[in-house]
Amino acid sequence: MYERNNPKKQKNAQSRRFKSKGRGKYKNKPSGKITEALVHHVPVKWRMALAGLIRKGRPLNISQLMGETEEELRRLISLGTKLLTLAILLLMGGIFLSDGSRRESREISRSSDGETLRIPLVLREGEEKHRMILEIGPEEYTDEELFALAEREFAKLEERMRGENPGLREISTDLTLPLKTEEGKLEISWQSSDPEILNRKGEVSRDALTEPRIVILTASVNAGERQVKKEFSCRVLPRERAFWEKAKDDLRQMEEAGRTEPAFTLPESVNGISVEREEKREPDRLAVSVLVIFSIVVLPVAFRILAIRREGERRRDEMKDGYFRFVNQLSLYLGAGLPVTESLRRFSVSCREKSLREETVFTLNRIRSGWSEPEALTELGRNIGLPEYRKVLALVSQNLYHGSHQLLMLLSEEEQEAVNIKKERTRKKGEEASEKLLLPTGLLLLTVIGIVVYPALVGM
Repeated sequence: MYERNNPKKQKNAQSRRFKSKGRGKYKNKPSGKITEALVHHVPVKWRMALAGLIRKGRPLNISQLMGETEEELRRLISLGTKLLTLAILLLMGGIFLSDGSRRESREISRSSDGETLRIPLVLREGEEKHRMILEIGPEEYTDEELFALAEREFAKLEERMRGENPGLREISTDLTLPLKTEEGKLEISWQSSDPEILNRKGEVSRDALTEPRIVILTASVNAGERQVKKEFSCRVLPRERAFWEKAKDDLRQMEEAGRTEPAFTLPESVNGISVEREEKREPDRLAVSVLVIFSIVVLPVAFRILAIRREGERRRDEMKDGYFRFVNQLSLYLGAGLPVTESLRRFSVSCREKSLREETVFTLNRIRSGWSEPEALTELGRNIGLPEYRKVLALVSQNLYHGSHQLLMLLSEEEQEAVNIKKERTRKKGEEASEKLLLPTGLLLLTVIGIVVYPALVGM
């Protein structure tokens, strides 16, 4: 039973009904049992908040409101569990596919367009490891095919030949010597003054070096019968041989020997040193998984709740638009000698605002079911939720038994206040409409200016 005089008892009774109403509908379904268990553990505070959003959207009595709230909770929880299951399945599928792709990553397809692939590798022996870049050259072509690919772009000669070295005066790793000019139309041949240290391929061998050595590299650019030569003085630095040096040389030799094959397969190890392909760093899987689950599960549920909230806001705006008409007609009917109930009935017949008409009819039904007029009017103001309605309905409720003369004077003052509120609301709507039209008006102005100015500029 609805507790009218004790708000605390009313709230406790309402909380118990929220937890118990409508559970039998889903209890025989497996998914319904899970949903029912989750609904049972939803805090009462959340239930009350959702009920408040639903009540703002349409008039409902306590029993209807509790039932609608329970149904909405089930819909939201059912939607969330389905989306969570879908997100987990998608993540598991993505992990399975990514694992499958890694198992095939040891086979590297050569480029068919003349480009050299640079593959990062990890050479490992026990706890020691070293990273290197292995260049996977393109498939070799006939002279005709090579001439057809001569239009490929290359970097400038001085920049490319340095490779990973800071300069030609401090060479510690292999040079990258291009075989064509930047335009790709002419061939370049190389000669070395000391191929034992730095050969014409740019490969550096520093095993025999105990001090820096100067090596002259001569680049010959062939242009028909003419030949242009340029010498580069290269200073090669000595170094100690590391565990990975021999493995690097062997890997390069293996790659060069297999350039006639369409793909190069990395060996598991070279001379006892393991070879692993260095994968690109991926984002934190846990963070990505949480973000994906949040996007799939939480956002649709949040959009559903926002839709309920927007319906309440639309209803609130509609109530504000009908306030002046409500006060005006209520004052007119009461001034004609009609009782409050009949005044509300006639207003509900002529009311244009659907939300306000529904609340008025809902209040009339309460009065017919036994509610007193003051209590029903006070509850009407509380359900509408706007201070101006609560004020005028409180005036009517308090002056029901004191005669209509004083009430009509108060309603007349409130009607004048309603006129001011309507003017202010109309002014704000006009400002909002002007702001929305500002951008199209500016674009139209720029278009007109362009149409006017363009002929003048063309004729100058």
